[in-house]
Amino acid sequence: MSKLPISIGILSWKGHQTLLQTLTSYNNNNFLQNVNDVCILFNEVSDEDKKVAELFNIPYISKKNNIGIGKGFLELIKQCKTNNVLILENDWQLIENLETTIKRLQSGLNLLDNKIDVVRYRHRTNPGYPLFSSIHKDKELDYYDDWSQLKSPHLLDAIHWTKNPEVKFKGLIEKNNEYFITTSRYGNWTNNPCLYKKRFYIDNIKPFMGEGEDLERKIAYWWPRQNFKIAHGEGLFTHKDIVKWGG
Repeated sequence: MSKLPISIGILSWKGHQTLLQTLTSYNNNNFLQNVNDVCILFNEVSDEDKKVAELFNIPYISKKNNIGIGKGFLELIKQCKTNNVLILENDWQLIENLETTIKRLQSGLNLLDNKIDVVRYRHRTNPGYPLFSSIHKDKELDYYDDWSQLKSPHLLDAIHWTKNPEVKFKGLIEKNNEYFITTSRYGNWTNNPCLYKKRFYIDNIKPFMGEGEDLERKIAYWWPRQNFKIAHGEGLFTHKDIVKWGG
């Protein structure tokens, strides 16, 4: 079986124990062996970080200081060897088998080739903890978001707790095979696992790179006022940071 034409970038900061568990989840089903290339970027790199990367034979970029999430993502994307990039942080564990993983990534590639700009891969039924947008459950269309200065910019996240979101939110969310599709008006920017075209990310996201964790806040006003197309299917990854949030 040929490898998927996908490059994976993994961002890690002070989380070698979490990264170890995450990479173990990838290794258990030969996930990384079935994509074109993989690289880790370590912010404030430690000897423990390097040992984890070397254990799994994954190339890495070492940063003495913390350059932040946005700048870290961008540096990973720039060194990716394919036109399709899957960006992850160190706390996104894979919870599907290899057959399902390849099938869902391949369908995501097909979407990118057919005018979808972003394909999300946070698991629909097992998203992990915390799922911050769940505070909007049962009031999805009735809350105001200060960052974007709009109502309901996180509507697409309702797929995590809504059985038929294309029915409940008809006209705002559509169903296309296994994917739920909306525009960036209702599909907020997220640092959660997403598949992009490399050029799309560099051209559109680079201007919002900030220090520390600024990316999501900096882009929040601009993003929903574009007309990007966002897709989210059944997903692959669950959020599990054993250090920050416990087991």
